Amino acid sequence: MTNKLDRQIIFVYPSHIDIAGSIPAGFLLSQIFYWSEKKESGEFYKTDEEFCNELRMGLDQLTRAKNKLKQLGLISITRKGIPAKSYYKLNMGKYLECMKGNS
Repeated sequence: MTNKLDRQIIFVYPSHIDIAGSIPAGFLLSQIFYWSEKKESGEFYKTDEEFCNELRMGLDQLTRAKNKLKQLGLISITRKGIPAKSYYKLNMGKYLECMKGNS
């Protein structure tokens, strides 16, 4: 029997919560930062369902968190393809600016 604790670990940086202004938005920012680092272009796609499952949050929480990060200028979300997928990109300039201001 596999222990559920061994399946997936989500890291959150406390500074991401501070920058984002809420725990759900901070968790989302940490995940976007993580996935951006894995892609050379910094852009990746995820479904809302995937993010909700990863972060254990409801769709309403996810939507509010995405809107907050977009309002702050930290992320952009572009719809591409058929069927359309949401592609996320961290605005690294704005992110670094916020991180400096948070230290």
